[in-house]
Amino acid sequence: MPWVLLVEGNSLKRDLISRRLQAQGLNVLLAVDGSQALEVARRESPDVVVLDTDLPDIDGWEAVRALKEDEATHGIPVVAIAAESAGNAPGPGLRSLVEGYETKPVEMPRLIGTIQALLERQPARPV
Repeated sequence: MPWVLLVEGNSLKRDLISRRLQAQGLNVLLAVDGSQALEVARRESPDVVVLDTDLPDIDGWEAVRALKEDEATHGIPVVAIAAESAGNAPGPGLRSLVEGYETKPVEMPRLIGTIQALLERQPARPV
């Protein structure tokens, strides 16, 4: 089963999204902030990272940049979840860093579809 690293600072949202991903047959790793996300991604090499850009320690887009600049994690597809309130939408430069982009509130069927599409594009991991 594929591994998804879910990076979400809000415990209720983290629990809800994690349960929905597990119900789809995905293994879920959890991180509560950007620093922990980088650590877990380096250590576990998940198949996909789902990252809320509103994180408590470092800006989520900075965490995405760090993942993409790190030799150990640069190839892991990232799905960013961001609020698109007035003046808060990421520019095309930031959006080009990620392989998937979802807006809040998260539409779970769409998020799951995005994750599954990214997983289908990846070669199978050795068991």
